[in-house]
This record gives sequence, structure tokens and C-alpha cells, in this order.
Amino acid sequence: MKTNDYSAFLQQLNSALTHLQEQEAISHEWLNQMQKDGSLLLYLYDNNKPLYYQVYHQSKQELKAAKEAVSIAKKKHQMDIFSGNVHQIIAHTEFDFTSSDKENYYASAGIIPKKTSHLSYLILFPLQKQQNQISHLRLMILLADLAAVSFLFLFSWHFTRRMIVPLENSRQKQTHFIAAASHELRAPLTIIHTALEVIKKEKEPEKKEHFMNLLTEESNRMQTLIQDMLLLANADSDHLPMQMELCQPDELLLNAYEKYESLAAKKQISLLISLPDTLFPDCYCDRELPIHC
Repeated sequence: MKTNDYSAFLQQLNSALTHLQEQEAISHEWLNQMQKDGSLLLYLYDNNKPLYYQVYHQSKQELKAAKEAVSIAKKKHQMDIFSGNVHQIIAHTEFDFTSSDKENYYASAGIIPKKTSHLSYLILFPLQKQQNQISHLRLMILLADLAAVSFLFLFSWHFTRRMIVPLENSRQKQTHFIAAASHELRAPLTIIHTALEVIKKEKEPEKKEHFMNLLTEESNRMQTLIQDMLLLANADSDHLPMQMELCQPDELLLNAYEKYESLAAKKQISLLISLPDTLFPDCYCDRELPIHC
């Protein structure tokens, strides 16, 4: 943007210098046309005397900036437009400066020789429009950056949540698995504990042998449960493997009754089982699961 503005300044400068060099008279119409959009400010001095046009058409701030530019051209660029030394060709210099009012300009100062006199000039190209455009562009870029950061945040938040969901589901499954495992292991442990207490108190060999067999069965069932849980943990499976076989429902009910009868009696709970005269038909199931479920 700065490069384009400087190129525009040089083009308008060349056009203005060509006109000033070729024309003996400078019309108000041409001056108005050159300055109508505020892109150029022209200060002309005929034999070091300012034209009436700029005295009446330039603001105090613009005249002040012109005076400062003339001073800078003389001090920093050795171009004194009010010097008595007039060459046969145009002498000029271009520079940029900032006025005391903090306004930035591109400037050109020089002397154009004429037949019987000389024309000094100062041309200023205000950069306020450029600064406004750059400020606007910076604001737009800032807003675009903020929008991009916001979009990136929402994008990251959305996909992070999508990444966390499987982890959360896995954690919930693990929690449910631990709760289910605790529940499954509690039942045989309770039966084993109850059977041991009964064996300590029981004196009849037949009953002791019955509860010893019960201990063996529950120990085997615990071993099966632990194997199943290890299989679930290693395979990350959603269901427990089942050993399906034909079973007699009457036998399953009686086994469950015998295992929990002592525990229920200890808690003063009465269990009652009633079976029909005819056997239930065989069912296809895992004989261990119905007991502890």
C-alpha cells in the first residue's frame, strides 16, 4: 500500500512539474483540479513570492506544514527553494517528513527556471488517507485473527470433547465392571463364610460333608468368575463368555436354595421352594450364571 501510494505521488509530481515547466501562466482552474481530491498540496513561489491562490485556499495547518517542509528541505537535503542560485535545469528533491502536528507527508521541493524569472515550488502528498487505510486493514486483520482463534478454540473444544467421550465411556465401563465384579464375588464369598461357620458348629458328619461339598463348589465357581473377569479385562469385551449346556431347572433351583438357606436363616429369613410333581423341561444355559445372578 505504501509502495503504491509513493508511485502515485511520483506520477502526480511528474505531471505537475511538466505542466509548471511548460506553462508560463498558472491558472486557478488547474490548481483547483490538482488539489480537488486533497491528494496533493501545491505551494508556488514566483521569484520567492507566494501566489495569492495558496494564501487564500490553504488552511493555517497546511501553511504551517509547508513552512516546516521548506525548512527540512534546506537543512537535511540542501535544497533551498528561496536561494538566489538558479540553474538552467530543474533542481528538486523528494523526501518524507512528519509535521509538528503529527501529520505525515511525501514532499518534493525544487526550483523551475523560467526565461525572465524562476518558479519555486513545494508539493506535499498527505498520508492521512494511507494511515487510515492501514489502520483499517490492521483492524480487519486483528478481527480476522480473533475470529480464527475463536473458531480454532471452538473446533478444538468440539473435537477434544469427541476424543474424551470414548475415554469417559471406557471409564464408566470400568466402573461398572468393578461394581459387577464386586457383586459377583460377594455371593460365593458370603456362602463360603456361612458354610464355614456352620461346619464349626455342626456335629453331624453328613451335614459337615454337605457343607464341605458346598465350599468346594463355591470355590470352583469363584475360580470360574475370576477367569471370566480376566478374560473380560484382557479382551475389553462387553459381555461375559458363557458355557452353554442343557441343564435341569429343578436342579438349579434346589442348588441355589441349599446354598442360600443357611445365610437366610442367619438373617432370620425364611426361604421356601415349591416344585411341581413333574420335572421342568431342560433349558439351554450356563449352569453357573443363574445361581449367582
